[in-house]
Amino acid sequence: MSESIPNLDTLNRDVEINGKIWSTNLPEGIDLLSTESSSPLDINPSALDELPLGETYFTRDIEEKDEFGEVSIVQDKRVLNITEGKKGRVFGPVIETGSVSETASFPPTLIDALGYEKDEYGTVLAAPTPITLKARAAELGVDVEFFPEYEEIPSKYYLGAYAEGKYPISTKHRHLYLHDIGDAHLTGVIVGGEELKSLLQKAAAEALASGDEEVMKTAAQFIDGFTGTLRAVALYPLSQLGDVFGNDRAKDELYRDASKAGISKEDCDRMLQSCKKRAEELGIEVREFI
Repeated sequence: MSESIPNLDTLNRDVEINGKIWSTNLPEGIDLLSTESSSPLDINPSALDELPLGETYFTRDIEEKDEFGEVSIVQDKRVLNITEGKKGRVFGPVIETGSVSETASFPPTLIDALGYEKDEYGTVLAAPTPITLKARAAELGVDVEFFPEYEEIPSKYYLGAYAEGKYPISTKHRHLYLHDIGDAHLTGVIVGGEELKSLLQKAAAEALASGDEEVMKTAAQFIDGFTGTLRAVALYPLSQLGDVFGNDRAKDELYRDASKAGISKEDCDRMLQSCKKRAEELGIEVREFI
């Protein structure tokens, strides 16, 4: 986060966020905040690409007591920074959201390929905006579909995206967006490649064809679970399930979630071989059982 002091002349309007008044240089007409925002950085990611490059400030004066009980007025300042990264626009900070775990174990090649910005130690400092993410994911063979209206994407829309060969991403709130583009489901979808895409298309289409709400809800949950499990047990460095249970148990976990998602053991094995090849192309280490 920048430690610069905002020019008060640029803080040209006030906005109310969660019952508190903040001064800001956020341009009029950009729907960055919602009535549900709890803080200035609890933003609507779908508006990020409308912001000008540079820092958007939110400040307010608050009372603060020192150890002796003396009260002083200090400035509470939050800054959202939009910069031009190596692969497109990015925004930061990301660590303030508590979402550092979403990116901390990303395979290094994917951090770069997806447009994240990092420091010399590999710590993620900024995440790709939706336009950047969409372009970078496409280069990795993943077509994404954004859902700006939903926190939890309704099952029929979630399955509809997969049935069309797309990866669904919520852009309603910052933490949801960072989860969907973080090192979990997206990593699994990227490494699963065309073989996984085909299997998920079939499973999603069959659930949609049933027309049954419960069937669709269950299928959406299982597809979500399978992509996360694929990443967790198949690839290093995350692989908590594999580390805890060993290779045999890890593979059993994958078969179990595959079956729930409507994917047979044989199809899962074929997908894993494709996964191994794709991971090698991307310079990502896979577990021994793959």
